[in-house]
Amino acid sequence: MPLIMVGTVVLTLGVWMVVPLEEIAHYIIYAGSVLVLLAALFLVIYGWRKLIAERLAEQGIENATFRQKLAALLHDPLRFGSLWQMVYMNFVTTFIGIFMAIRLDKLIRTWDMREERVILTGHWHILSAIIATILLFYYADMAGLKGKARQGFGWLVIIASNVAFFGATLYETKRIYVTETAQQKLVDWALFLTDAGLALVVVGLALVMLWRLFDLFKKDGRWATEAAEPDPREVTA
Repeated sequence: MPLIMVGTVVLTLGVWMVVPLEEIAHYIIYAGSVLVLLAALFLVIYGWRKLIAERLAEQGIENATFRQKLAALLHDPLRFGSLWQMVYMNFVTTFIGIFMAIRLDKLIRTWDMREERVILTGHWHILSAIIATILLFYYADMAGLKGKARQGFGWLVIIASNVAFFGATLYETKRIYVTETAQQKLVDWALFLTDAGLALVVVGLALVMLWRLFDLFKKDGRWATEAAEPDPREVTA
């Protein structure tokens, strides 16, 4: 938490300095990013170790093999996915953003202005969508999604969103790999991966919303159970 707080302050200062002090602003942003990324790394390590330990304890396994630990890590896609998305985020946003900042004048600014707009727009849309999937994992967990539905929804969102973000990253950085005259095949595949992946994520979200809607009309459904629970604000010590 201290790394997150200090890193956020440093990052904010760096962002504010982009216009008046462009020469040094990105170095300040790099420093803040290192602190935030370290905090995220510690969170992922802690979260995955806890997930593995709890599953192995549930199975009664004391001296687990690597395969058993891996199976324990992956047994719950909602809890695993919320942290995995933080790792995957580095490959489709963080590293791309650092590369853009380093090569801004030598490479990015030499492209057509439309290409610069594409990479800037895609960068922030991927970031916001990854955050949305993390929140979606938390919601599905809190809503009580269990069994095969939990497994299916979790892995659908992880795989489909990762494919979509890979496609979007490929599209936004396409000028690095191909010229404008030779780009069409790459563009077609990148957009297909992006559209197909996002469509599957939306389908998964729709199924969860339908599940919650149908549950509303069940006499002993989760809506009824949640309504009967006491309000934490009214519970006294």
